[in-house]
Amino acid sequence: MGGSHSREGLDLSDYSDEEDDDKSQSDEEEAVDDHKSSSSSSSAAVDDLDAKLKALKLKYSQTTHPNSVKLYLHTKTKWIISDKLTHYNFIKQIDDDDDEVSDGDENEAQYWYLTVGSKVRVRVRVSTDMQLKMFADQKRVDFVHTGVWAIRFFSDQDYRAFIDKFQSCLFENVYGLKPTDENKVKVYGKDFMGWAKPELADDT
Repeated sequence: MGGSHSREGLDLSDYSDEEDDDKSQSDEEEAVDDHKSSSSSSSAAVDDLDAKLKALKLKYSQTTHPNSVKLYLHTKTKWIISDKLTHYNFIKQIDDDDDEVSDGDENEAQYWYLTVGSKVRVRVRVSTDMQLKMFADQKRVDFVHTGVWAIRFFSDQDYRAFIDKFQSCLFENVYGLKPTDENKVKVYGKDFMGWAKPELADDT
């Protein structure tokens, strides 16, 4: 589709995390400058500066979430930031129902959904229809859902954790089986698993 083609080769480097890092550093420098210009080296002034810096660090630490990401939307020829700091979740729900299901409800089909964002909320069923593309060098994934979206992660570890979880959810949604090695052997066969996981082939 046109949206899928338009994201080929696009780089989000213009929106790198350096922007936020520079802002954080600038805020700290301003706090230091304010202190130098308006106070002496008295212990009271030092305590005041320490309090400002601690408050600043607390502000940023409170925004940290285990699944923190940046969310982008592609519009015509460029990416725009939809949410500078948000988070994602994989949740299992009854199909076409926005309410999370309880563990005891097994009568209706349940599927994994990816939800991203708070200001701009994206909710999409995990499937190949998302046309998920991975850009490990940019710690980023793109997907299609009523538009072309990009999620950018803050570390390689966060990126890999998302990919692992996505693939597990995709396997379960497609085949209706838990993503265990035993079930993967049933689906893919021993030859494939022997290539993907040599240690598993040795055990069997």
